[in-house]
Amino acid sequence: MKEKALITGLVCISLIIGIHVPDLNPLATSTQEEQPQILSHISYLESVGNVTFFVVVGAIENTLKTNIKDVNVTATFYDLDDALIGTRATPLELAILKPNQRVPFKIYLLVNSTAAATDINYELSLEFVETTEEPIEELVILNQTPSIDSDGYHIITGEVQHKGSMTAYAVKLVCIYYDSEGNVLAVSHADVSAVMDPDETSPFELSSKPHKIQPMSYELLIIVGRYRQIPIQNYLRLLVLVVGIVLLITYLKKRRGW
Repeated sequence: MKEKALITGLVCISLIIGIHVPDLNPLATSTQEEQPQILSHISYLESVGNVTFFVVVGAIENTLKTNIKDVNVTATFYDLDDALIGTRATPLELAILKPNQRVPFKIYLLVNSTAAATDINYELSLEFVETTEEPIEELVILNQTPSIDSDGYHIITGEVQHKGSMTAYAVKLVCIYYDSEGNVLAVSHADVSAVMDPDETSPFELSSKPHKIQPMSYELLIIVGRYRQIPIQNYLRLLVLVVGIVLLITYLKKRRGW
């Protein structure tokens, strides 16, 4: 009985605190023969007010058989004489990529307003770590309808539903547009909801603006800023922790004669 009480107490505590076993063999990308693939990428100039950016947009696919995390894409920029202009890096919006999953990236380089897109060359590289962690996937796209509006922009309307048990914050959609050969045409984003509770449904409308395109296919990704346990779950976790501690103290008192 004493041993059962001790085991029960330890199990309860471990369920709350969590015993994390880190990856014993995390692998970096640059030295691996097998690594996620940069499927395709494009570049163009984009102006925001009086500021001009050279923008690189593309998509990455996890071609490994394991999940990966901490994925960063780095662009190294050169002028026409191959002189280094600078480097820029960006993390992916998905924290964890499952095998065969794709995610877009977008990198910005501030340039002079007189610059031309053909004046800049670049090279891309990526870093990542293999992981046994699994992503939290509690939201789904219920329906989606693509169309082209009167101004020539690709529009997708639909609904996102929360089918999980935790509150989701900063929910948005990311879309990758492809041509007939599977090359990336553009990437766009749309905010869905600041907060989504379990069983809630939110409508969305996503536009390809400023790109007037007619893609052969597209892919939608749901991005969640963070999740939070609903209050009742927090109380249950605290209750289990208290029970575990009480059982452990009871066992120690009997064992040591306190």
